[in-house]
Amino acid sequence: MDLLLTIMEDIFDLPSNGGGPASVDPVVVDYRWALAQNVPNPCINGTRIRYQTAREGRVQIRIYDALGRRVCVLVDAVKEPGVHSARWDGCNHVGERVSSGVYFYKMEAGDFTATRKMLVLR
Repeated sequence: MDLLLTIMEDIFDLPSNGGGPASVDPVVVDYRWALAQNVPNPCINGTRIRYQTAREGRVQIRIYDALGRRVCVLVDAVKEPGVHSARWDGCNHVGERVSSGVYFYKMEAGDFTATRKMLVLR
């Protein structure tokens, strides 16, 4: 770390958090809980779902069909605070491609719950 600070300050004359005269305040990022709309929507061969976590904890994102049956578990892991994304390949829990229709994806993390709708076209 000291080498990096030296390079930033001395060689490139850039500010760092080294505490010297060139230091700047650290950037504080305030994350929140959020579940974005999948892209692309409608999807044909797959889609990406972005989500944000406010603090470290277990995150689950599940895909459901229009009848409320669980199609697959997309995310089930402990995540750090920040922006994340998951890719769904349009397949169910046994690897079969799902049919055209309306699907829902639900994110649960602690007290946060959000659900969004997506369209699959084949």
